[in-house]
Amino acid sequence: INYAWASSNNGETINNATNNAITVNPVSTTTYTVTTEATLTEGTHSCEVSKQESVTVTVLTPQVYLNNIIGQTTVCYEEGTTLTVTPNNYNGTSLSYQWKKNNAVITDSTRSSLVLRDLTESATYSVEVIATIVDGTVSCPSTPAVKSATVTVLHPTVKKPNFEGNLVICQGGSTQLRATAEHGGNSNVYYNWSPATGLNVTNLSEVIANPSATQTYEVTATATTVANGVSCSVDSMRSVTVTVSSPVVELNDIAATATTVCYGNATTLTASYDVDNTTAEQVTYQWYKDGALWADSTRASVTVKPTANTTYKVKATAHVGECVSTAEKTITITVNNH
Repeated sequence: INYAWASSNNGETINNATNNAITVNPVSTTTYTVTTEATLTEGTHSCEVSKQESVTVTVLTPQVYLNNIIGQTTVCYEEGTTLTVTPNNYNGTSLSYQWKKNNAVITDSTRSSLVLRDLTESATYSVEVIATIVDGTVSCPSTPAVKSATVTVLHPTVKKPNFEGNLVICQGGSTQLRATAEHGGNSNVYYNWSPATGLNVTNLSEVIANPSATQTYEVTATATTVANGVSCSVDSMRSVTVTVSSPVVELNDIAATATTVCYGNATTLTASYDVDNTTAEQVTYQWYKDGALWADSTRASVTVKPTANTTYKVKATAHVGECVSTAEKTITITVNNH
C-alpha cells in the first residue's frame, strides 16, 4: 500500500508525505488529501486500486485590537479616576482583561474599566486584553493586546505663613507686614488677609497695616498646582496681631508747698499723675518757666525761688516702647514784696 499526501495550501511542504500518518502545522485553515494505492499480484496478473480521502484542519485565529485608554489622567491628591479600554476590533468568543500598575498585577482588576480611588502618587497603568476562541474542546487565546496610560497626581503643599514686620505700632502709625509660606508640589502660592480693616490690600503677601486699634488678622496661604487643565489647591492659615500702642498720662494739678511766697523765699512744686487713668511704661517730666524751657528740670519735684510773679508749667510724657503722648499743667506763684 502506498500513500501520498497533498495540501490545499500549495506553498506548504509536507514532511514524510508518503507515510500513512503525517504531522502538520498549518497557519490557516487547510484541507489535506491522502491518496491510497493498493496492488495485488497473482501469477502474471496484477490488480491496482486507489482511493482518496480528505480532512480539513481548522485553524482558530483569535485577534484583538484596542482603542487608547480613556479617562481623566490628571487628578488632585487623594482624588480618583476611572480608566476604560474598549476593543477597536477583535475576533473571538470572549475577551479577558488584566490591569497592572507600574507592571505589577492589580488583584481583582479584570474588567474593561479600572476604578482608582484616593490616589497619592503618579503611576503608569496598563491593561492586557486577550481574545479567546472556543471550538468544542479546543480553546485558543490570542496574543495579548496592551495599552497604557500615565495618571499624574498633583500634590501642592503649603505650610503655615510666617511674618516679617513690626507688630507694634503707635496710634496713627502704620507697619509693613510680609507673609511667606513654604510650598511644594510645583505650586504657586497666593495670600489672603482678613479682615480688611486698616489694610491697603488683602490679596498680596505684603500689606501695609494702620489699624486704629489692636487688630488680629487671619492670613490664608493657598498653594495651587495647574497641569493639563486641572487645578489643585490646598490652604494653610495663621493669625497675626498688630498691637496699637496708645500711652496716656493724666496729670493731677501741680502741688505747691506755697503758692504765695515772700520775696527771697522758696516753694516746692510737685507733679503727679493719676495712676488709674495712666497707661505708660514710663513717665518723664520737663518744666518750663514763663513759657521758656527750664534746663535740667526733669524731675517730678522742683524747688523754685521766684523774684516776681512766675508761671510754671510741667509737661509730662508717657512712654510705651517708641510711642509717646503728653499732658501739661500750669501753676502761678505769687511773690509778695512787702
